Order: sequence, then C-alpha cells, then structure tokens
Amino acid sequence: MLISFLSLAVAVRAFWLTHRNVGPAAGPYACVPVPAALLGWTLWRPADNRIELRMCDGLYVWTRLGIAYAMQILDVTLLADEGRSKLWLSRA
Repeated sequence: MLISFLSLAVAVRAFWLTHRNVGPAAGPYACVPVPAALLGWTLWRPADNRIELRMCDGLYVWTRLGIAYAMQILDVTLLADEGRSKLWLSRA
C-alpha cells in the first residue's frame, strides 16, 4: 500500500513541478520516468536503507495481489465462456 501511495504522490509532484517550471506540455511526460527512477533507486540496493527495504516489500505484496487478481479475472472469464479458451483468447 505504501509503494502505491508513494508512487502516486511522486508522479503527481513530478507533474506539478514540470508543469509549473518547464511548461504545460511537458507535465504528462514527467509522470512515468520519475516514479520509474524511484523504483530503480529502490531496487538498486534495498538492504542499505530501511525505507527502500519496506518499499521493496510493498512492491512484492502488490505484485502478488496483482497476480491473484489476474487469476481471478481469468477464472471468471473462463467460467462465463463455459470453459472455452478459444473465445477468451480471441478477445485478449
């Protein structure tokens, strides 16, 4: 939960600062690389800092929750299509 709030806060702050200082057209382009840089910094040496270690733990939890959510979507979709994967794969 911490990693998602932190990434969102960093993206919003990067958008705001870039929008104000560089220009309105450059604001959206800062929303992706800045949180990506934060993630790269976190994954570089997570054991060196307690905050980085907790961010990696949060990333791991959210990744596992995303996998579980995707599997539930897959199960529900296959049940709705009566187990026919050809219909599901053509829509994917």
